[in-house]
Amino acid sequence: LEAMGKGDAMAEFNTRFNDFGFWAVLGAGITPFPYKVITIMSGWTGMPIGTFIATSILARALRFFIVAGLLWKFGSPIRDFIERRLGLVFTAFMVVLFGGFLLVRFI
Repeated sequence: LEAMGKGDAMAEFNTRFNDFGFWAVLGAGITPFPYKVITIMSGWTGMPIGTFIATSILARALRFFIVAGLLWKFGSPIRDFIERRLGLVFTAFMVVLFGGFLLVRFI
């Protein structure tokens, strides 16, 4: 990217990603978005390892404890919902959460 004259854009992206890196890792950790993409990007941009590890633990624990809680509460009938629609529910939750923050910030 440096050879193509995009060094400043790359530095700006790194700064922006690291400013909102908590949300990127949290979003990838609980939604069906490929977690590996955010993991690689976090290393490429130089995200602080402590932030990455803490957010990863929080996101993955949240996802797996919700799945375990649903299975404990509702048993095997909820398994079909988890396999087919839980990713969509988590994605919708992140969109609503992010939208709420934008709404509060600009209104």
